[in-house]
Amino acid sequence: MAHLVFYEKPGCGGNARQRAALQAAGHTLGRRDLLAEPWTREALLAFLAPLPVADWFNRAAPRIKIGEVVPDTLSAERALALVLVDPLLIRRPLMHQ
Repeated sequence: MAHLVFYEKPGCGGNARQRAALQAAGHTLGRRDLLAEPWTREALLAFLAPLPVADWFNRAAPRIKIGEVVPDTLSAERALALVLVDPLLIRRPLMHQ
């Protein structure tokens, strides 16, 4: 089993279920607040770059639900600019060892 750094939105029910599943599998977690983390381009790209741009986004984020942000239409540069300013847009959790 591994120790994982787990970036989450505090109070998120989905993240609570994900944490419980990881802990039940024997992992230990270092929990971090996704919204308070001082993200840089490089730090976020380490998580996001392997994925299609549209998969970077939390489809339940308010700005996406109202149509203000449409992930399927964004370039990687524009998407990165948006998630750096508004981490609530990031699909979570983000994890690393």
